[in-house]
Amino acid sequence: MPEKKRTARKKPAKKTATQPATTEDLQAVHDASVGAEAMGQPIYVAGQTLRPVTMETIVLLKQVDSPLILGKPIEDVDNIFLDCCIFVALQGSEAKEARRLAWNPDDLRDAALDLAATVPATEFQTFIEQINELLRDSTSTSVDAQPKRGDAADDPLGN
Repeated sequence: MPEKKRTARKKPAKKTATQPATTEDLQAVHDASVGAEAMGQPIYVAGQTLRPVTMETIVLLKQVDSPLILGKPIEDVDNIFLDCCIFVALQGSEAKEARRLAWNPDDLRDAALDLAATVPATEFQTFIEQINELLRDSTSTSVDAQPKRGDAADDPLGN
């Protein structure tokens, strides 16, 4: 029986997020990302799809001594743009690659600088604010105080 010839199939092109051109575009992407995050959908920053912020994120940022998780005010961080690019490089990578990068500082720096090369200088402040807000929203907790049983608040008449 003669062998059938296989026809070559073209692989579909990999889809990538387009780069926003202006501050308004970045703000629109940011607003959509915040809403998407609340619904558990992907988060996009600087054309990168980021994984959700988890305890692993905190561990990796701690490994690289990131000031982003130390509670420092942004104004006190020496190279905030590089630190934000490092965060995006880690969160924009697959988990295993992010782990590898966190333990290989030269590779992580290169990945962060590759990302930095794609962010227009005019978007510096917006980029930093996006990362700051994402981390703040992802790591903040809210607790409502509840009165203990037997407290005066339990008995509105004070009995």
